[in-house]
Amino acid sequence: MVEGTPVKDTRGPALGWLIAGTYFLHSVISLNMPRTDKTLPLREELRGWHYLVGTLLLVLLIMRLRHWWRHDRHAAPPADIGSGVWTWGRMLALASYILLALAPLLGLLFAWSDGLAVHLGPLPALPALFGENYPLWMFTGYFHSGLSFMVLVLNVAALLTAAYALLRYNKGLIAAFPAGYGAQVFAAMAVTAYASATFKSPDPGPMAVARY
Repeated sequence: MVEGTPVKDTRGPALGWLIAGTYFLHSVISLNMPRTDKTLPLREELRGWHYLVGTLLLVLLIMRLRHWWRHDRHAAPPADIGSGVWTWGRMLALASYILLALAPLLGLLFAWSDGLAVHLGPLPALPALFGENYPLWMFTGYFHSGLSFMVLVLNVAALLTAAYALLRYNKGLIAAFPAGYGAQVFAAMAVTAYASATFKSPDPGPMAVARY
C-alpha cells in the first residue's frame, strides 16, 4: 500500500447493511407475533425469535455507533451531493440507530415487569432480575411503543429527503444516505404498508406493498 493512500472503509457499510437486514427480519417477526393466537405454541416461539433477533440487532447497532464515533463523525460529504442534504441524511440515520438501540433495553424491562420469560430463540430462559411490576410495565411499554413511532417518523422523513435528493442531485435512498440505511427505511416502510392494510385480512397486503 502506498504511504498516505486513504484506506476505504468497509466495516461501516457492512454493519449498515447487516443492520438493515436484521431490522427487516425483526420487523416481520414483530408484525406476526401479536397476530398469532395466544393459545398456540407458535406465539411463544415467535416471542423467543423476537428477543433473539432484537439482541443481535442491538449488538450490531452498538458496533455501528462505535464505528461511527471513531471513524465517521468527521467524514467529509461527497462532491456530487449537497453538504446540507448529506449531513441531514446522516443525522436521520444516527438518530434511528440510537432509538433502535434503546428499544431492546426497554423491551427486556417490559417483558420482565410483565412476568414473561425471556428466552433467545430456542435457548433456555434468562434469569429474571425482578418480578412483575405494574408501574415499570406501564413506563417501559409506553416508551418501547413510543420509540417505534419515532422511528416511523424518521423513516417518513428519510423518504421525503430521498425524494428531494433524487430530484435535486439524482441521488435516491441508497446513494443519499449512509450505506444500508436507505434500504432499511425502504424495507421498514414496506412492512408498515403491509401492516396497515392487513388489520382485518392478509389479502390486501401484497397490493399495499406493490403500491408503496
